[in-house]
Amino acid sequence: MTMIKNVEQRNIAGTRYSFIGKTVSSGILFILSIIVARYLGPDAFGELSLALMIIVFASVFIDAGLNRSTQKHISQYLGENTFLVGITYKKMLLIKIASALVAMIFLYITSDLFALLFNSTALRKLLKIGSVFLAATILLEFGLVVLQGYEDFKRILQVNILEATLKILMTIAIIYVGLDVAGIMGGYALSSLIMSVFLILVLYFMIKPGKASEHNSIRLTKEIIAYSPPIFLSTLFFLVYTKFDILVLGYFEGTTYVGYYSLAIGLIDNLLIPLVAIETAVMPIAASLFVKDQNKAHLSSIFNQTIVNGFFFMMPVIAGLVVVSYSFIKEAYGIEFIESAFILIALTPFILTKTLAILNGAYLIGANKANIFMKYTFGAMFLNIVLLFLLIPTFGVYGAVASKIISHSILTFSILVYIVKYFQIKIDNKAIMKCSKIILSSIMMAIFSYFILKISGGEFLGLALTVCSGVVLYILFLHLTKAISVEELTEIAFGKIEIENI
Repeated sequence: MTMIKNVEQRNIAGTRYSFIGKTVSSGILFILSIIVARYLGPDAFGELSLALMIIVFASVFIDAGLNRSTQKHISQYLGENTFLVGITYKKMLLIKIASALVAMIFLYITSDLFALLFNSTALRKLLKIGSVFLAATILLEFGLVVLQGYEDFKRILQVNILEATLKILMTIAIIYVGLDVAGIMGGYALSSLIMSVFLILVLYFMIKPGKASEHNSIRLTKEIIAYSPPIFLSTLFFLVYTKFDILVLGYFEGTTYVGYYSLAIGLIDNLLIPLVAIETAVMPIAASLFVKDQNKAHLSSIFNQTIVNGFFFMMPVIAGLVVVSYSFIKEAYGIEFIESAFILIALTPFILTKTLAILNGAYLIGANKANIFMKYTFGAMFLNIVLLFLLIPTFGVYGAVASKIISHSILTFSILVYIVKYFQIKIDNKAIMKCSKIILSSIMMAIFSYFILKISGGEFLGLALTVCSGVVLYILFLHLTKAISVEELTEIAFGKIEIENI
């Protein structure tokens, strides 16, 4: 019981830091997206989004699964041999620096090919500048997963906020001097480069190699590399079936619709911050539980706790999104982006499946079942590609929406069934009841918020009133349904209790 409590406390502490960091940084980046979208307009914003998506794919290819593998092995070996982990980190850093340089050169050379493929001359210049952004991103992401392996969520919080702040300051300066979309990409590249160098220096002084066997360090490095291919394939497959739609949409429909769709997807990503925070905290904890066989008994507790946490954060988001999407897009981004509002509403089922899938990767990778995760994700990727090429030519951007929801739903429920059976997860009736009350509270909140928005007129002040009222109403309905009382929510905020244990 003490062990379970300790694991749950680590989970909650990590989730809290991660949530605060992701919320603040994504809030800053959300403001950045409004500034950039309004400044560029749908077409140029679509060109920037397309270039950024190509960079995302390139970063996954060049990483080849090393980041997640490094984090997993740091989490598992840190308690046994800190010095060994420190020496191995230095070796992995050299590998990542070399891969970042190779990626930068490759993207710079192939920028003409991408411009030809998507019939966009602006893409050539964006990707040449973006090659620096790619290299910086590779190093920055590696530094963050190392901190994650050390469960240093406070530093992750600081880095995320600092990077977002630097990025928006750079962008404002670039807009002030009147540069175009290429200038925006340059600002992104410079801010990420500064942060990646800063983080490397922080880790250099934080991680002390000490004395450890060189032979053991080489063995651990080889082990990290050997375990990375299935993670790479799983990550690639996952990326293809969640982000490949933007590339296919750009090919068939052009950059304007990429702008609409990317804006909606970007907002969804911001709304998924709580899930990212929860997953960031759970990943190293789940990995550490598989060091010893007896720790597997605690997986049911973490499973129930994490699912309830996910519902607590995401159900009001789903319900509220249906109510405020139209008014929000019109007020924040302008009427020229109003198509994004309808796309946003259509994507709400995707948020639900993401909530249910929160533990899939953490459990399978932590249990050395990355190959299983890879196989499931490959099936979803294949299905998604088929659906994209069938539905987008016929239904346009909404074909991309349908493809995303169908493929992700099948993947989520397939892996959930496998996890419950393989790990013999016992789903707690108390957790089911709590999730049901959370759903009811969210629906009631949405109904009342709809009338508040209608009465207030839907302008900026009315929208702000609706959102603030929605938060209060959600807390009230949680209290009335006895899902979570106001007093208990206060204690959760200060880390005194966990949601699932209420």
